[in-house]
Amino acid sequence: MNKISKNTRLSNNKNSKKTESKNKIKSRTKKPTHSNNKYSDSYKFYRDIFNKMAVPTIIIDEDMTIRLMNHEAEKLSGYSKKEVENKKKWTEFVPEHEIDRMKEYHRLRSIEPDIAPRSYESQFYDKNGKIKDILIMIDLLSDGKKRVASVLDITERKQSIEALRKSEELLRKKVKNFETVFDMNV
Repeated sequence: MNKISKNTRLSNNKNSKKTESKNKIKSRTKKPTHSNNKYSDSYKFYRDIFNKMAVPTIIIDEDMTIRLMNHEAEKLSGYSKKEVENKKKWTEFVPEHEIDRMKEYHRLRSIEPDIAPRSYESQFYDKNGKIKDILIMIDLLSDGKKRVASVLDITERKQSIEALRKSEELLRKKVKNFETVFDMNV
């Protein structure tokens, strides 16, 4: 065998190994397969549902960081997703007098989910510092770490109830005064 033919075989062998290595790399980095597309489609589907919900909803991590918020949560809080997601903890929005109670619920939800309330009233501050009365409905997700919380603004309802209570009290006083005047005249 001559020297040229031997070098050609060695060169071809090296090229073949390089091609084989390149093919391995390509196979590892190629675009998602059909099964990965199913996951991607499923993720997009559920993300779309989350974002289109008519109720302000957030996903909270075990460390209390808000991981996701939908459009309605943006409207309620006054913050954009970019300002909140993966940057702020829910404790930054809660008045001081509520934090300990809510942290305890958060802790219990991880260790004794049946003991922690799934819904309760609280308050929070929006971006402008305005305090809002809210009803929180919260539960653990299947991973046992993250929580999904839907929040209803019940500020107007609470204000209406308070106004009604004051009206009833005023009416009661007037009726009592009327009865007193009536008794005096009889």
